[in-house]
Amino acid sequence: MAELQHPPSASSPEVGGSGDAGGHPPPSTQDALELLFADHRRIDALLDDCARLAVSADHSEADRSGLVARLGALVGAHATMEHELFYPALHDAERLVAEAEGEHLRIAQQLRELSAPDLSAADFGIRVAEFATLLREHVNLEELRLFPAALTLDLQALGTRLALRRGELLGDQGVD
Repeated sequence: MAELQHPPSASSPEVGGSGDAGGHPPPSTQDALELLFADHRRIDALLDDCARLAVSADHSEADRSGLVARLGALVGAHATMEHELFYPALHDAERLVAEAEGEHLRIAQQLRELSAPDLSAADFGIRVAEFATLLREHVNLEELRLFPAALTLDLQALGTRLALRRGELLGDQGVD
């Protein structure tokens, strides 16, 4: 599966996750969009891990539940940060924000279904593919339509608030 891409800003190097599945370094700035892009890449890497696990013959229920828990923690923290801090700052994009919030509800429902302990290996693979499709569509909505609406904001100040909130939500869970 392709990694989500965005053009790096002129003032910062390419940004990746901190200790994520791809071993990327942490973001070098507190820019809000850089932080959100980096989370999108972390989530994408975890989706790839889930897809690989789904086709692997030698994985346990513990492997699957652990990976889904990591994915759920990161997706949940990311959605909470957006809901509490990022979306409210987008005063001129109410319709797009409402669309994104609706997608968050569908994402949460599909994540609960993906977490069901009674899923067969085949059903897990199908659910992972459906979840990945929904998440990637949501990421496209944000990156292509919502993020441009944020370019007039103080992205450094917002990024600092997002990073602090992210730390509160994820703590030292080793999610990323």
